[in-house]
Amino acid sequence: MIECNIHYDSSVRGCCLHVQQALNYIDNNYNEPLTLQHIAGHLGLNRSYLSSLFCAQTGTTFCQWLNHIRIKQSKKKLKYSDKTIGEIALAVGYTSQSYFTSLFKKQVGLSPGAYRKDWFSCAEEPHSPVP
Repeated sequence: MIECNIHYDSSVRGCCLHVQQALNYIDNNYNEPLTLQHIAGHLGLNRSYLSSLFCAQTGTTFCQWLNHIRIKQSKKKLKYSDKTIGEIALAVGYTSQSYFTSLFKKQVGLSPGAYRKDWFSCAEEPHSPVP
């Protein structure tokens, strides 16, 4: 087994085919209600085996990876859409806005609303011309 420490890098080079397939599935379906059991079944693998393999090769658990991808996608939506926080939570796969807000704040250090406000205030600041 080849080990790699991706740590949320979108690159999956060096990981075995099963982990690559699981990561690609997450990237393409993060907005759906995903479980490790569902992905393992989709890949024709035992859930425990995929869990061990996933953790060994990515350095994180399936749930941590999924939450990271969802928060990463929600940051894009907060920056580039006018959807409400609740709509964004649903769009990235969370059924509870409060759970989404809690996870977002834990990972990012700001609430989704504060993140959006901070983003827009930085984007609107005038930049000095480059000489």
